[in-house]
Amino acid sequence: MSFRHTAAGMIEKPRQFAPEHAEPFDAGVVGAYRHRPPYPAEVFDILAGLVQGEPRFVLDAGCGTGNIARHLVGRVERLDAVDFSRRMIEEGQRLPNGAHPRLRWLHGAVETVALDPPYGLVTAGESLHWLDWNVVLPRFRALLAPGALSVVEQRVTPDPGRRWARSSRDTGPTGAISPTT
Repeated sequence: MSFRHTAAGMIEKPRQFAPEHAEPFDAGVVGAYRHRPPYPAEVFDILAGLVQGEPRFVLDAGCGTGNIARHLVGRVERLDAVDFSRRMIEEGQRLPNGAHPRLRWLHGAVETVALDPPYGLVTAGESLHWLDWNVVLPRFRALLAPGALSVVEQRVTPDPGRRWARSSRDTGPTGAISPTT
């Protein structure tokens, strides 16, 4: 597999993840988020342990409905949750911990929204693919406190070592996606 690179040497983001491709999914995706499996509780223990420096501020980039932010906010001094979708933020505010006093919902593009660093941790839970890597990755670095980290969380299938069928040609008679050999 070969990747295209930008002039700065970064891997170029695939075109299907451009912002104009995300906008049509907004309403449907907001409703579908409630069907996503939750992150295991251990994820929040690990993330809380990764927060560096004082004050203990965290940035959740591309937060969606706050699946990371709402569960981590009780362990930090402030959590800034940023998303481009107003619908995602509004739904997140209605969910448990969505009105936590240390949780600040910020509507806007992570690439340009006004932020209040330094952050002891920057998270991107299954959102990095929608962001402009050439802008956000250097920005994350500039926003971090000395020694702090950026973390990208990704849910995985129960057996991540298996390939999964991706087309109807590869599925069984029911059309269900099934493991392949």
